[in-house]
Amino acid sequence: GYVSKASDHTELCESIVAAAGGETVIAPQFAAGIATEIQLRETSERPALTGREGEVLSLLAEGRTAARIGEELHLSEATVKTHLHNLYDKLGVSDRAAAVATAMRWGLLE
Repeated sequence: GYVSKASDHTELCESIVAAAGGETVIAPQFAAGIATEIQLRETSERPALTGREGEVLSLLAEGRTAARIGEELHLSEATVKTHLHNLYDKLGVSDRAAAVATAMRWGLLE
């Protein structure tokens, strides 16, 4: 659940008891933001990846280096880095960890 640090003692205790009982607890000041985030995730357009970008992304998620990805896909390391750059742009990220996390969140990785 989500409870504000500014919650009074009674509200905090009630929230803890409710959460312990299996209820979802969301303080009113957080509800609108959470609803907006859910709506954005459901309606946001996921980037269309090429087949090769999907292959590179999958190997990246397995922890492969650009050099190793190149070996496995029979590509030069420079070509792999170009695919990585394109992936980062499409996913709106700047590094490998963020690319994998974003791809997982958007369901682009299995």
